[in-house]
Amino acid sequence: MKWKFGIEPDLDHYTCIVDLLGRSGKIKEALSIILKKVVIPDSKIWSALLSAARVHEDRKIGAYAAEKVLGLESDNAGYYTLFSNVNASLKRWDEVEEVRSVMKEMNLVKYPGWSCLEVKGVLDGFVSGDRLHCRVDEIYAMLECLNRNGLQV
Repeated sequence: MKWKFGIEPDLDHYTCIVDLLGRSGKIKEALSIILKKVVIPDSKIWSALLSAARVHEDRKIGAYAAEKVLGLESDNAGYYTLFSNVNASLKRWDEVEEVRSVMKEMNLVKYPGWSCLEVKGVLDGFVSGDRLHCRVDEIYAMLECLNRNGLQV
């Protein structure tokens, strides 16, 4: 990128690389990118690594990434939830409870995720776990189809 196109990579570029490496299971390589290339890592790059640790059940790197991201954004309930999910995927229930207790003490609440989708000029909003949407049957049928075809949603 730098040599061929003269573009100096910035933090967003490195965050994308960390995310791609993490999604492909190369978590140690992703951590190496952060430690060797990024002068001042932000919460986005650490959360990309934490997400990869959850998916690939790497508690050691997950704990390290959680420490870093929570050091930057200690009031972000999403990062606590993500770290709790790392522990849950490894069936480390004591650690899950510990993280949830910290969240409770800090009065942190994780709000459900949401998405919007525009189809044929009509905008629809969806909230995670919503069963009241007028097209709920179609939505969950499509999610089931995507999951059957190996797409993680």
